[in-house]
Amino acid sequence: MEAGHLAGYDVIISVHLDISQEKKEAWLKKVPEELRPLVQTFSTQDLKNWIPKPAEFKNVYEQNHTPVQMFMAQNPKYDFVYTVENDVRLIGRWDTFLADVDAEYAFHRKHQEKDQNMSDVPDLVTFQSVRRPRGDWPWLKADSEKECIKKFGGMENIRSSLGVVWGWSRKLTDSLSQFNKDGLNCYFEYFAPSAAYHQNLTTFFYQHPLYCPNRPSPSERHSMAPKDLGKNDPRLVQYDKVAVGCTYYFVNVHSQPFWDTWYRNPEACRPPALVHPIKGDFFN
Repeated sequence: MEAGHLAGYDVIISVHLDISQEKKEAWLKKVPEELRPLVQTFSTQDLKNWIPKPAEFKNVYEQNHTPVQMFMAQNPKYDFVYTVENDVRLIGRWDTFLADVDAEYAFHRKHQEKDQNMSDVPDLVTFQSVRRPRGDWPWLKADSEKECIKKFGGMENIRSSLGVVWGWSRKLTDSLSQFNKDGLNCYFEYFAPSAAYHQNLTTFFYQHPLYCPNRPSPSERHSMAPKDLGKNDPRLVQYDKVAVGCTYYFVNVHSQPFWDTWYRNPEACRPPALVHPIKGDFFN
């Protein structure tokens, strides 16, 4: 538990279970005894009951920000949390990786411009570039998203990012809850980034190595002009021709074989990097 014992974070294993109490108790008995104190479970009904009305909760797949909001509301001692999905792996150590995120953000905050008011800690930490989604992105075409897009002021003000590892401030989760009170609950990969942009919160994109085995370059590149950043986003981050895809993406064409090779070869040495998605019992 590098993030816990070494980095000083409270580590919580949050599990979505839609099963009877009897089956839940049987499931918990299968968890290794030393890990049971870390496990917290929640159900779809828990989220439907909790979400600020009149917003409605649809499902965890499309609205997995709602469990984070509920956790923050029920645990006031936390002002910032990271969420890591279970198919994310890290080449390197979590304690040094997270410490470098903190150090990198501190550097950008120290060099913020006079018209900026960057918070002590970022409100949203993301590990893929924040960008305007392409016009044919399926999630923006759903009827359920029309009111969200309208609320944010149209497509020009929509921002998205891969949401498998994010850092969330209480200001951000409270902001999402306020949108819920206005009747909105949007698709998660653009809800939090767009809310942060709309509310002038600070979004910090932490760049880490991407690998494209057997390819000369990443599968995508993305450029984001400084004028497209949020008012309080770090402006020294290199957004010109940011690499997207390969070993940190939504499909595992490159990430799975890359991880498997590294995991099985003790002599392999590579810089710290997040890898997603990884399927199977591979842990570091």
